[in-house]
Amino acid sequence: MTIRFACTHCGQRLSVHDEKIGKRAKCPKCRQPLTVPTAEAAVAQLAEVRAARAEAELEDALAEFVVYDDDDMELIYETEDETQAVAAPPADENYVAVPRYIVYVQGILLGVVALIAFALGILVGGATVTNSGTKGGPTGPVLLSGRVTYRDSGNQQANDEGCVVIALPDNAKPEQKIDIDGLRPDDDSPGDTHPGVVAIREIGGNIDRVDRDGNFRLQLSEPGRYFVLMLSAHTRAPDGITPDRDHLAQMGRYFTSPLDLIGTNKHFWRNERVQRDSRIDDDFGRTRE
Repeated sequence: MTIRFACTHCGQRLSVHDEKIGKRAKCPKCRQPLTVPTAEAAVAQLAEVRAARAEAELEDALAEFVVYDDDDMELIYETEDETQAVAAPPADENYVAVPRYIVYVQGILLGVVALIAFALGILVGGATVTNSGTKGGPTGPVLLSGRVTYRDSGNQQANDEGCVVIALPDNAKPEQKIDIDGLRPDDDSPGDTHPGVVAIREIGGNIDRVDRDGNFRLQLSEPGRYFVLMLSAHTRAPDGITPDRDHLAQMGRYFTSPLDLIGTNKHFWRNERVQRDSRIDDDFGRTRE
């Protein structure tokens, strides 16, 4: 039931649901504190106001009622037709009313976008590691080793002792080309301080000679792709066979004279992926007499 009463301070006609009887509130017109009266008290208040005002003022005043709730009470202005409510005041342009479900949907969409971005990041990162040739492998030095043999005059397998094995990073670009003196199988074995050996190791490569057991060992600075050159100490290339031009061009990035480095020796030149400790075994075949 609706209680209709008048403000005891300014005489403003008010209306409120009977659940608010006895509660404290403020008049929406004069902002003075008041107490919502009982239905009987409200009738008495309105009677006093009607008696105190002229009939014309009373009719004008009764044309507008206010429904007021304190805090969670909704403020409503009414005409004599109790079912007709005056339009609410214009909305603040600084705020936009949005249904709650839209906020939830936006939150879910943001979460989905974040998950997709995270997944793409993992895929791109994994592809980068794969392309670098080090995925799943060590990040420090790796060992490239193996055994090199040939066929002697009796077609028996023998160790190619003295064979030169050189590994060079395939993406290295030396500022100065490496001098080949001392690097060929027929040269005296170079020491660790030899300029050619130092230059090879400065770009991340290494050089070794096959021992009497046919073995070599190259400690490389990191995993990756390497050009591997083997120069046989006991076999010679067949007459009339010229080295591959592409191989010579690749060797020319590193050495001063690739043709002089190879000479008449049989050789292997290949590109190897060394992801972890690896082994290469080769046989140069039968020696040319």
